[in-house]
Amino acid sequence: VLIDAMRKGYWIILDELNLAPTDVLEALNRLLDDNRELFIAETQEVVKAHPRFMLFATQNPPGLYGGRK
Repeated sequence: VLIDAMRKGYWIILDELNLAPTDVLEALNRLLDDNRELFIAETQEVVKAHPRFMLFATQNPPGLYGGRK
């Protein structure tokens, strides 16, 4: 879904991003900086974000959430 949104210029919301694994967060760094691209290790492909692509992320404040169930 993320790659499709990047290519087509859609907006996407990543909910509870603070619960994502570290490797996912590290991969998103390149997408969120000035490069606006994502490296897909499995295919060795670099996907550039469409100019209208927007990424929004949410998280729960620390201490107010009991975690995943």
